[in-house]
Amino acid sequence: MNKHQIIILGLMAGLCGCATPPRAPLSGAAYRDSINASSDVVSAIKEDRAGLAGIPNFAVVDATRNILRGGEPDTNGFRYLAAHGITNIVKLNLESEGAGWKDEDWAIGHGGSTEGLAQARVTSFSASRTGPVFNISYLPITVEEQLIGPPKWVAHAVRQLQVDPGNYVHCLHGQDRTGLVVACYRVMVQHWTKADAEKEMLAHGFHKELHGLWEYWENFPNQAIWKQW
Repeated sequence: MNKHQIIILGLMAGLCGCATPPRAPLSGAAYRDSINASSDVVSAIKEDRAGLAGIPNFAVVDATRNILRGGEPDTNGFRYLAAHGITNIVKLNLESEGAGWKDEDWAIGHGGSTEGLAQARVTSFSASRTGPVFNISYLPITVEEQLIGPPKWVAHAVRQLQVDPGNYVHCLHGQDRTGLVVACYRVMVQHWTKADAEKEMLAHGFHKELHGLWEYWENFPNQAIWKQW
Protein backbone atom coordinates (compact mmCIF):
# COMPACT_ATOMS: atom_id res chain seq x y z
CA MET A 1 0.00 0.00 0.00
CA ASN A 2 1.50 3.34 -1.03
CA LYS A 3 1.37 6.62 0.83
CA HIS A 4 -1.48 8.00 -1.28
CA GLN A 5 -3.63 4.96 -0.57
CA ILE A 6 -2.97 5.33 3.12
CA ILE A 7 -3.98 8.99 3.04
CA ILE A 8 -7.20 8.16 1.18
CA LEU A 9 -8.07 5.43 3.67
CA GLY A 10 -7.31 7.75 6.56
CA LEU A 11 -9.56 10.45 5.18
CA MET A 12 -12.35 7.97 4.49
CA ALA A 13 -12.08 6.71 8.06
CA GLY A 14 -12.83 10.22 9.30
CA LEU A 15 -16.15 10.42 7.47
CA CYS A 16 -19.36 9.69 9.30
CA GLY A 17 -23.05 10.43 9.07
CA CYS A 18 -25.84 10.56 11.63
CA ALA A 19 -29.35 11.93 11.33
CA THR A 20 -31.27 11.08 14.51
CA PRO A 21 -31.63 13.84 17.13
CA PRO A 22 -29.67 13.33 20.37
CA ARG A 23 -30.86 13.29 23.93
CA ALA A 24 -29.32 15.74 26.38
CA PRO A 25 -25.55 15.14 26.43
CA LEU A 26 -23.87 13.83 29.55
CA SER A 27 -21.37 15.91 31.49
CA GLY A 28 -17.79 14.76 32.00
CA ALA A 29 -18.47 13.30 35.44
CA ALA A 30 -21.56 11.47 34.18
CA TYR A 31 -19.58 9.97 31.32
CA ARG A 32 -16.92 8.66 33.69
CA ASP A 33 -19.42 7.27 36.19
CA SER A 34 -21.44 5.62 33.44
CA ILE A 35 -18.33 4.08 31.90
CA ASN A 36 -17.47 2.55 35.24
CA ALA A 37 -21.01 1.44 36.03
CA SER A 38 -22.65 0.42 32.78
CA SER A 39 -22.26 -0.08 29.04
CA ASP A 40 -25.20 2.31 28.55
CA VAL A 41 -22.69 5.13 28.12
CA VAL A 42 -21.81 3.79 24.67
CA SER A 43 -25.37 4.15 23.42
CA ALA A 44 -25.63 7.56 25.10
CA ILE A 45 -22.53 8.79 23.30
CA LYS A 46 -23.74 7.38 20.00
CA GLU A 47 -26.93 9.41 20.41
CA ASP A 48 -24.92 12.52 21.28
CA ARG A 49 -22.88 11.99 18.12
CA ALA A 50 -25.97 12.81 16.07
CA GLY A 51 -25.33 16.40 17.08
CA LEU A 52 -27.51 19.42 17.43
CA ALA A 53 -28.67 21.31 14.38
CA GLY A 54 -25.48 22.69 12.93
CA ILE A 55 -23.09 20.93 15.35
CA PRO A 56 -22.15 17.32 14.49
CA ASN A 57 -21.10 14.86 17.22
CA PHE A 58 -21.94 17.35 19.96
CA ALA A 59 -21.30 16.57 23.63
CA VAL A 60 -20.46 18.20 26.95
CA VAL A 61 -16.91 17.71 28.24
CA ASP A 62 -16.98 19.69 31.48
CA ALA A 63 -20.29 21.18 32.61
CA THR A 64 -18.75 23.18 35.47
CA ARG A 65 -16.43 25.07 33.08
CA ASN A 66 -18.83 24.97 30.13
CA ILE A 67 -16.50 23.03 27.85
CA LEU A 68 -18.19 21.47 24.83
CA ARG A 69 -16.91 19.33 21.98
CA GLY A 70 -17.98 18.33 18.49
CA GLY A 71 -17.39 18.73 14.79
CA GLU A 72 -17.19 21.78 12.53
CA PRO A 73 -20.21 24.02 13.27
CA ASP A 74 -22.14 25.77 10.54
CA THR A 75 -23.60 29.26 10.96
CA ASN A 76 -26.52 28.00 13.07
CA GLY A 77 -24.08 25.99 15.16
CA PHE A 78 -21.97 29.04 15.94
CA ARG A 79 -25.08 30.93 16.98
CA TYR A 80 -26.12 28.06 19.23
CA LEU A 81 -22.71 28.05 20.90
CA ALA A 82 -22.82 31.79 21.49
CA ALA A 83 -26.31 31.52 22.98
CA HIS A 84 -25.00 28.91 25.42
CA GLY A 85 -22.12 30.92 26.79
CA ILE A 86 -19.30 29.82 24.50
CA THR A 87 -16.81 32.64 23.92
CA ASN A 88 -13.66 30.64 23.05
CA ILE A 89 -13.19 28.13 20.26
CA VAL A 90 -10.26 25.71 19.99
CA LYS A 91 -10.08 24.80 16.31
CA LEU A 92 -8.07 21.65 15.51
CA ASN A 93 -8.87 21.29 11.81
CA LEU A 94 -7.53 23.32 8.91
CA GLU A 95 -9.49 26.28 7.59
CA SER A 96 -9.78 24.47 4.26
CA GLU A 97 -11.81 21.71 5.92
CA GLY A 98 -15.55 21.98 6.36
CA ALA A 99 -18.14 24.53 5.32
CA GLY A 100 -18.57 26.37 8.60
CA TRP A 101 -15.60 28.69 8.06
CA LYS A 102 -16.40 29.34 4.43
CA ASP A 103 -20.02 30.36 4.90
CA GLU A 104 -20.69 33.82 3.50
CA ASP A 105 -21.97 34.94 6.90
CA TRP A 106 -18.54 34.48 8.52
CA ALA A 107 -15.07 35.98 8.09
CA ILE A 108 -11.73 35.11 9.66
CA GLY A 109 -8.92 37.51 10.52
CA HIS A 110 -5.48 36.39 11.70
CA GLY A 111 -2.71 37.54 13.95
CA GLY A 112 0.34 35.66 15.14
CA SER A 113 2.49 34.75 18.11
CA THR A 114 6.04 33.70 18.89
CA GLU A 115 4.93 30.06 19.11
CA GLY A 116 3.50 30.13 15.62
CA LEU A 117 0.04 29.82 17.12
CA ALA A 118 -2.31 31.69 14.82
CA GLN A 119 -5.09 33.49 16.66
CA ALA A 120 -8.29 34.29 14.81
CA ARG A 121 -11.58 35.99 15.43
CA VAL A 122 -14.79 34.92 13.79
CA THR A 123 -17.36 37.67 13.29
CA SER A 124 -20.89 37.32 12.02
CA PHE A 125 -21.67 39.57 9.06
CA SER A 126 -25.42 39.18 9.44
CA ALA A 127 -27.72 41.91 8.19
CA SER A 128 -28.14 43.26 11.72
CA ARG A 129 -24.38 43.21 12.42
CA THR A 130 -25.22 41.70 15.81
CA GLY A 131 -23.84 38.20 15.34
CA PRO A 132 -21.55 36.53 17.92
CA VAL A 133 -17.80 37.07 18.12
CA PHE A 134 -15.47 34.35 19.42
CA ASN A 135 -11.85 34.18 20.47
CA ILE A 136 -10.39 31.48 18.24
CA SER A 137 -7.32 29.41 19.11
CA TYR A 138 -6.25 27.95 15.77
CA LEU A 139 -4.25 24.78 16.51
CA PRO A 140 -4.50 22.71 13.32
CA ILE A 141 -3.50 19.05 13.28
CA THR A 142 -2.70 18.17 9.69
CA VAL A 143 -3.47 15.00 7.73
CA GLU A 144 0.20 14.03 7.85
CA GLU A 145 0.25 14.45 11.64
CA GLN A 146 -2.86 12.31 11.94
CA LEU A 147 -1.46 9.51 9.79
CA ILE A 148 2.24 9.62 10.64
CA GLY A 149 2.56 11.95 13.62
CA PRO A 150 3.33 13.50 15.88
CA PRO A 151 0.42 15.93 16.31
CA LYS A 152 1.97 19.24 17.30
CA TRP A 153 -0.64 21.17 19.26
CA VAL A 154 -2.32 18.63 21.58
CA ALA A 155 -0.89 19.92 24.86
CA HIS A 156 -1.41 23.53 23.78
CA ALA A 157 -5.07 22.76 23.10
CA VAL A 158 -5.51 21.18 26.55
CA ARG A 159 -3.93 24.25 28.16
CA GLN A 160 -6.18 26.53 26.15
CA LEU A 161 -9.24 24.76 27.56
CA GLN A 162 -8.06 25.74 31.03
CA VAL A 163 -7.57 29.45 30.42
CA ASP A 164 -11.19 30.60 30.66
CA PRO A 165 -14.57 28.87 30.91
CA GLY A 166 -16.84 28.75 27.89
CA ASN A 167 -14.85 26.68 25.37
CA TYR A 168 -15.84 24.68 22.32
CA VAL A 169 -13.17 22.31 20.96
CA HIS A 170 -13.65 20.85 17.51
CA CYS A 171 -12.13 19.34 14.39
CA LEU A 172 -14.05 18.44 11.24
CA HIS A 173 -16.13 15.51 12.53
CA GLY A 174 -15.43 15.76 16.28
CA GLN A 175 -14.04 12.23 16.44
CA ASP A 176 -10.27 11.90 16.08
CA ARG A 177 -8.35 15.10 16.75
CA THR A 178 -11.02 16.30 19.15
CA GLY A 179 -11.16 12.87 20.79
CA LEU A 180 -7.42 12.87 21.45
CA VAL A 181 -7.41 16.37 22.97
CA VAL A 182 -10.41 15.62 25.16
CA ALA A 183 -8.90 12.32 26.33
CA CYS A 184 -5.70 14.13 27.36
CA TYR A 185 -7.81 16.75 29.15
CA ARG A 186 -9.66 14.01 31.02
CA VAL A 187 -6.41 12.50 32.30
CA MET A 188 -4.31 15.60 32.96
CA VAL A 189 -6.99 17.99 34.24
CA GLN A 190 -9.86 15.86 35.50
CA HIS A 191 -7.67 12.96 36.68
CA TRP A 192 -9.57 10.24 34.89
CA THR A 193 -7.77 6.96 34.40
CA LYS A 194 -6.32 6.54 30.94
CA ALA A 195 -8.53 3.49 30.43
CA ASP A 196 -11.72 5.47 31.10
CA ALA A 197 -10.62 8.32 28.84
CA GLU A 198 -9.84 5.82 26.09
CA LYS A 199 -13.28 4.20 26.36
CA GLU A 200 -14.93 7.56 25.88
CA MET A 201 -12.59 8.48 23.03
CA LEU A 202 -13.38 5.28 21.12
CA ALA A 203 -17.11 5.55 21.80
CA HIS A 204 -17.09 8.99 20.17
CA GLY A 205 -15.76 7.47 16.96
CA PHE A 206 -11.96 7.74 17.25
CA HIS A 207 -10.19 5.75 14.52
CA LYS A 208 -7.13 3.76 15.53
CA GLU A 209 -6.21 3.61 11.85
CA LEU A 210 -4.94 7.18 12.19
CA HIS A 211 -1.57 5.95 13.41
CA GLY A 212 -0.10 9.36 14.20
CA LEU A 213 -2.90 10.13 16.65
CA TRP A 214 -3.18 6.62 18.07
CA GLU A 215 0.55 6.24 18.68
CA TYR A 216 0.55 9.61 20.41
CA TRP A 217 -2.18 8.34 22.72
CA GLU A 218 -0.42 5.02 23.32
CA ASN A 219 2.72 6.90 24.43
CA PHE A 220 0.80 9.51 26.42
CA PRO A 221 1.74 10.96 28.91
CA ASN A 222 5.38 10.01 28.36
CA GLN A 223 6.08 12.80 25.88
CA ALA A 224 8.42 15.49 27.21
CA ILE A 225 5.78 18.21 27.13
CA TRP A 226 3.53 16.29 29.52
CA LYS A 227 6.38 15.55 31.92
CA GLN A 228 6.67 19.32 32.33
CA TRP A 229 2.94 19.68 33.05
